[in-house]
Amino acid sequence: MFVLMLFNIHDAITYKDIASKTNIPKTNLVRALNSLCMSKAIEPVLTKIPASNEIESDHIFTVNDAFTSGLQMVKIESTSTKVNTAPKKNEPAINLDEDRRYQLEAAIIRTMKAHKTLSHQDLLAEVTNLLQTRYTPCSVAFRKRIDALVEREYLEPAGKDPEIYNYVP
Repeated sequence: MFVLMLFNIHDAITYKDIASKTNIPKTNLVRALNSLCMSKAIEPVLTKIPASNEIESDHIFTVNDAFTSGLQMVKIESTSTKVNTAPKKNEPAINLDEDRRYQLEAAIIRTMKAHKTLSHQDLLAEVTNLLQTRYTPCSVAFRKRIDALVEREYLEPAGKDPEIYNYVP
């Protein structure tokens, strides 16, 4: 860990100095320092003055001389910070639709490759059957993927009826 390497040069160093020398983003640096200072299972690797849960720019960090370990490698558990990094309510649904879009397009193309020409309802039924073990595609997402595939020339409307599609090899 880059933070620990600073203690090869300095006996004591402030948070502000650690931040300026490492250029680690604030949230990551606070998390790393909390992990090194706030260990409850074992003696912490670093000590902090003043001994509080908050980290300020003028707080001083030193190596804990009382820290010992019989192991060659020491696993330091990551602690959570109080910064709210929870995703927004709508974000998971957007990511899920984005992830599923490729599955849906692949299923549509596979089905159209096998059948060459299908109506919208038949294609929806075939693709739903094909994807039923993973999820059931909604009709809006299905329509968007069909339109995208027509735009990218994987499919084309058959003649005058826009509800029938032909596969374009």
